[in-house]
Amino acid sequence: MKQYAAMNLGAFPGTRVSVEDQIAEGDMVATRWRATGTHTGELMGIPPTGMRSEISGITINRFSGGRITEDWYQSYDLGTMRQLGVIPSPEEVSSESSEEASPT
Repeated sequence: MKQYAAMNLGAFPGTRVSVEDQIAEGDMVATRWRATGTHTGELMGIPPTGMRSEISGITINRFSGGRITEDWYQSYDLGTMRQLGVIPSPEEVSSESSEEASPT
């Protein structure tokens, strides 16, 4: 989790994270969050695009002795790649396929 966070903060310095919801029960805490930032650093070999991106996700942490002992994380990373223009949207793929299939 720390490596993933460091990678993203390096690619999106100045990222703003907001906690949308947080629920705790027993030794577990679930957090629904949203992050926004501008892609100004390299991300998994993708050069900076200068584009803004928004991502949301859920993190679940288990605590023991006041420390996080386990965590689970889910976010929509494909959406980030689409926002950066790295991966086409389904509509763009469909449009490209239609153009290729049309006789000229």
